[in-house]
Amino acid sequence: MFHRARELFTIITRGRYELQFEEGPPPAFTARDTSSGHTLGLDQLSSGTRVQLLMAIRLAFVENVERGPKLPILLDETLGNSDELRAGAIIDAAIEISRNGRQVFYFTAQGDEVARWKARLAQIPEDDRPTVTVVDLAEVRQDAGIERLPVQQPDAANNRVPAPEPGDMDRDAYGAALRAAGIDPWSDTLGGVHLWHAVPDNDALYNLIRQDLRTWGQLSGIAGTAGGATLAMMNVDEPTWQRAAARMRVLETALDTWRIGRTRPLTNGDLAECGDVPPKALPQIADLLAEAENQADALIRLLLDRNIPGVDAGAIERLQGWLLDHRFMTTARPLGSDEIRQRTLAAAANDVELGRITPNDANDILAQLPTPAHR
Repeated sequence: MFHRARELFTIITRGRYELQFEEGPPPAFTARDTSSGHTLGLDQLSSGTRVQLLMAIRLAFVENVERGPKLPILLDETLGNSDELRAGAIIDAAIEISRNGRQVFYFTAQGDEVARWKARLAQIPEDDRPTVTVVDLAEVRQDAGIERLPVQQPDAANNRVPAPEPGDMDRDAYGAALRAAGIDPWSDTLGGVHLWHAVPDNDALYNLIRQDLRTWGQLSGIAGTAGGATLAMMNVDEPTWQRAAARMRVLETALDTWRIGRTRPLTNGDLAECGDVPPKALPQIADLLAEAENQADALIRLLLDRNIPGVDAGAIERLQGWLLDHRFMTTARPLGSDEIRQRTLAAAANDVELGRITPNDANDILAQLPTPAHR
């Protein structure tokens, strides 16, 4: 039941979240943000996402306990608590349920919800579209005295911002049009990396963006949890997926290699989380950190040179150990451009040999890294 619920939740949220089960005590469902890697409790999710999570769990439960014929699923104005993007994702989940042989009834008194269903279904090729019937109960009853809400397009304020079409733009120009963010070399996960870095083909990238798939965490979450059939429904072919996954493996290797001998900037927030710094000393240490230009090794030298109340030699030694463990300090030699390139290309050799990527893909990824001279 859990695995099916996770699959449905991934589809509904467009890969933004992955359902997790914490055995406890007490046992609980949580959701992992695929972009940041953070795990969130139900009370930390938006109201719309909580509705989606509960919908996935309930549907999975129904599938698990029923025996014999698949009974219909009835949804009553389920889109009412969702914005345009989430509404489209819930509709996609219902379509996926129907593909597995289950009838779905959707009840609504809202004309804009009828329009949402029609608009989404119209995007599916006719030969792949589920059988759909719209029943207007007022017409069936022939009750002209009851006020009827017109079928109209959703409020423009709730519509998603249309993805810019690439047209004749080159790859860099399209990345600028999408406002694709650069790569943060110190992020703990690749989930937040914009798909522009993973999918170099503009048309394939546009297909994903217009379906509100913008980060590697979303795409990899859908592929890993919902599988190839869902990717195919989104018109993502196997070569596009394989190339994207291979490019991200290259990026992971390149970042791991780039980080050798380099340190991440230290912030006051990091020091507060450390636990080895007396709280009363934090204001004075913050002044020293600014003087050290956020470099941990320079901060340690200043702490050894200054007399900060409550910060003795033992505290400085413990802080230094924590800084080394968390990559704020290092004893390794930083690698130069040629060494980074050689190691990255060597790691990518298997994907190149299998035709998933070309050496130009690896070079393109390497070009996105900060200059090796950066600390």
